[in-house]
Amino acid sequence: MSKTNSSPYIGNDNYDPPAARNGDGDKIKEGDADSAMGVATLVDGTATVDSSIVTANSRIFLQQQALGTVTAAKAMAVTARVVGTSFTITSADATDTSVVAWEIVEPK
Repeated sequence: MSKTNSSPYIGNDNYDPPAARNGDGDKIKEGDADSAMGVATLVDGTATVDSSIVTANSRIFLQQQALGTVTAAKAMAVTARVVGTSFTITSADATDTSVVAWEIVEPK
């Protein structure tokens, strides 16, 4: 798989295919507004994530990483998105302050 541009999607500069790294697992860029994954901390049950790569078709996967004010994991969903700008994660509990990992994948 050649790396030909700076797109954050799998198969491009921000993704190192396993064959190129001697099998040490997938690595995807995180930490910038053009990253394909990262973490967000909920405040009052929501977090808005700045993302210049989010599209109307993006698949955004969420996984709770650490419980905040809740004692058990709560349902979470992407409840809003502004193409090329941001998306919003909302917990079923309005007091939730959990840390949530997210990943954006674009369908072909």
